[in-house]
Amino acid sequence: MNDDANESAQQISSELNLAPLVVLDDLGAEKQTEWACEQLYIAIDRRYGRMAPLVVTSNLLPEQLDPRIASRLQHQDYATVVRFSGTDRRIR
Repeated sequence: MNDDANESAQQISSELNLAPLVVLDDLGAEKQTEWACEQLYIAIDRRYGRMAPLVVTSNLLPEQLDPRIASRLQHQDYATVVRFSGTDRRIR
């Protein structure tokens, strides 16, 4: 988010909460500020609390994520973790 963003953090948070499906691509690649981490946690926690669908991709292992987030993304009753291995195809 920057100062000239068209939507406020509250509007984006509301849309994330109400969306039928949310995809977070490359979790952990974002700029790690305290505010960004808290907003990310809130979004994930709200979806977790509602048992709303959430798809997350990341190059990080769960133990490399904030424990509050990792616990929600790995909950054995509500989540399916699919691990892929292989070389990064973006690097040539």
